[in-house]
Amino acid sequence: MVMMKFKEYGLPVLALVAMLLFQGCTKEPQEPEPRTITVATVNGQNIMGNHFLKEYTAMKTRLRLAEKLDEKVEKRLRDGVIDKIIDSEILLQEARKAGVSVSKSDSDSLVEDILGGFSPARLQLILEKNKSDLGIWKDQVRRNLVIEGLIQKKIAPLVEIQDKELKSYYNEHKEEFSVGERVHAFHIVLPSLSEADEIRNEIVFGGDFEEIAIKYSVSPDGKKGGDLGVFSRGQMPAEFDSILFDLQLNEISRVIESPYGYHIFKVVKKYKPTAMKFEEARGIIYERMFYQRLEDLFSKWMKDAKDQSEIVIFSDRLYVLKP
Repeated sequence: MVMMKFKEYGLPVLALVAMLLFQGCTKEPQEPEPRTITVATVNGQNIMGNHFLKEYTAMKTRLRLAEKLDEKVEKRLRDGVIDKIIDSEILLQEARKAGVSVSKSDSDSLVEDILGGFSPARLQLILEKNKSDLGIWKDQVRRNLVIEGLIQKKIAPLVEIQDKELKSYYNEHKEEFSVGERVHAFHIVLPSLSEADEIRNEIVFGGDFEEIAIKYSVSPDGKKGGDLGVFSRGQMPAEFDSILFDLQLNEISRVIESPYGYHIFKVVKKYKPTAMKFEEARGIIYERMFYQRLEDLFSKWMKDAKDQSEIVIFSDRLYVLKP
């Protein structure tokens, strides 16, 4: 028997055989999963490796960076990503302190509004292109809403703008507040040149432009009688501008071809270039100043919040994590 032969060689031989047998069964040591690795802490809150890698991959995709990067570029990228995550975590912590929260219904409502313009296939394509998924994206929407709420509650009230500042800006930048020549126009869009010629003749010989637009135009604004509203030079394609601003009031244009079909235009009102009065420009100036000062205040507030936070970054773990 085999066991009898082992006795002739003693315990060392048995140990050697056992070692050889178990070597074949032992798995190679595996690296710990990113979700178990803490890459940084912010005021005692852990930031895990899987969170970092998701942001890292998304950033790399957005910047269209090569798969393999120069060592210095790679370090700058990883440093930038962890800084972004830390800033976000500080803001979320500050929001909790300030009692700022966003209900699921508010978050879901904004998501629905944003997604309203995308078909499921296009949305999936965008998510795949950015190496993301719908769950991650929805969570980011919620985070952004919370941060926006924090800014509105803590920072926006600190913005002060005096009326004399608005007037001073207006007087120094009057050229920015002039309104160029504008027209109020209507149009009808037909799918073929023959139909467009026929419809134009009908209008020229007395047909009601708006009624015909409602009945025949294939453009969405046809339901409103073809009303394009008021616009300035440069807001429409160049081939339209050259016609619209030369038309007389209520004159019917020739048929104009575009990628959308065949157009017939009518101008119902013309507006000469005018300079905006201070009261008309006041809201525009206030908005410019408000957001500039809000940005400046936010930068200072964010720096102070970061300086007062206890932040630890485990660089030895951060730089070896692989997607």
